[in-house]
Order: sequence, then C-alpha cells, then structure tokens
Amino acid sequence: MGEWEALWTQALRHHHREVAQRAKKPEGKPPAPAPIRARARDAEYCARKGALSKANQAMTSDLTPSAAPTNINEVRAKNPEPTHPARDPTTEPASLVWPKKAYTGAWWEEEDWQEYIQQHFSIKHIFQVLPHTLASVISGH
Repeated sequence: MGEWEALWTQALRHHHREVAQRAKKPEGKPPAPAPIRARARDAEYCARKGALSKANQAMTSDLTPSAAPTNINEVRAKNPEPTHPARDPTTEPASLVWPKKAYTGAWWEEEDWQEYIQQHFSIKHIFQVLPHTLASVISGH
C-alpha cells in the first residue's frame, strides 16, 4: 500500500470513529461538569495565586456553559455594539496599534522618520553604543 493510500485509510478510520462518537451524543447537550477533584484542584490553584473570588466560583458554580439560543441577549449585553464604525474590529481590523500598510508606508517615507531611523538604528549608531554596552555588561554595572 502506498503512502497516500495509508493516509487515506487513516483519515477514513478517524472519520468513522468521530461519526460514531457524535451519534452517541445528542446535539445541543452541554458538556458534563468537571469532577469535584478537578474543581477543588482549580480552586486551590486560584486561591494560592490570590484570585479568591475565582476560587470561590470554581467550587460553587456548576461551570457548565449553556449554548441555548435563549442566552443570545446575555451574550450581546456583554459584547456591546461599537460606538463608531471605525472602532468595529469585524469590519475595520486596522487600528493605531496595528495600522494598515498604506498608512505605515506613508510614515516610513516621511523625512522625520527617515532621520529617526538613521539616528537610532543605523549601523554607525549601533557600533558607537555597542562597546559601552559590552563594557558595562562585562564589568557587571
């Protein structure tokens, strides 16, 4: 059997296994809650880190997410609509943190940026700063 045939049979085997597992589990059923030992372990970890309210929630909450369609309004309340179309991450992914290429290209071509790059990131500047930095690292100061 060739390499591709072996991969195909393996993919089919995994597919049949997954289909059988999905047939056993009805759709829309939430996952089972974590066992008490796992919840206790999580609560201890949170308490040690100082997150006492999270530790309390780990022990007192049933921690089962609900995917019911009736919860859509609760989810919408936690994720409000953007106040301005430019602040909508789904339609306008660029921001000041990660601007679009057209904006950054214009920045790099400006004379101020070229001067800044030459002043701080040029090879000449690096070799002027490097000996002083190495000397301070070697001496431990």
